Amino acid sequence: MQLPAWASSQTAKEAQALFQCLSHNLTLLFEQAIQCAEGIGD
Repeated sequence: MQLPAWASSQTAKEAQALFQCLSHNLTLLFEQAIQCAEGIGD
């Protein structure tokens, strides 16, 4: 699912893409930490 960009400038579009990647990677890291610590898997 692709949402519209926050703003029309290229810099804003790049920042939004970076934040989306960061959010995704942090979610994966959190999922892995829970799996290791609690043994809860997907």
